[in-house]
Amino acid sequence: MNNDLMFKQFLSGVISLEHLSLRYGAIGNLYQKVFYHKMINKEIGLAGIKLGNKIAHIGSGPYPMTAIQLAHKGFTVDCYDINPDAVSKSLDCIKKYQLDHLVSVFDSSKRDYFFHQYDVIIVSLHIINKNEMLNEVIKTLRHNKTIVYRNPRGILRHFYLKYYPSVTSIDTYKVIKQPFFKESVAYTKI
Repeated sequence: MNNDLMFKQFLSGVISLEHLSLRYGAIGNLYQKVFYHKMINKEIGLAGIKLGNKIAHIGSGPYPMTAIQLAHKGFTVDCYDINPDAVSKSLDCIKKYQLDHLVSVFDSSKRDYFFHQYDVIIVSLHIINKNEMLNEVIKTLRHNKTIVYRNPRGILRHFYLKYYPSVTSIDTYKVIKQPFFKESVAYTKI
């Protein structure tokens, strides 16, 4: 089976799990706690995210757990996804959690790369054309701005592409291992 097909099948499974999480609150809360709570806390420290930072989350999906976790800590987040169905469900989810005063959701298929306005950009593991998008964001990243993105480790390397900072113009970056076969990479342009 080729990597592209495996990626699409794995992504479909993740989306199905997120749809279940939307439908059944207990599953959603467990999903957040198990997969995202520790990861987001580590990323806040890794990137030095502070209250008042303008944050974008790319690839937020139908159940924007990264944004929810950040909003629960008082951060304001703009979510972007290329899938209109994911955007619609994400908007419903944010309203359900009563976080619409902290989280906004946008359809990124209708926009060019516009991420230069953010202090911190977080990029999910589960996005299509991730390497192309990361190259573009890093190229346009302004000084003292940070990008955090998630790479696969272990078995997830069979389903997702890993973005290698050493083949870009990035000189320095930090990497931390995350639970469930992920790692987070942070780069701040100096």
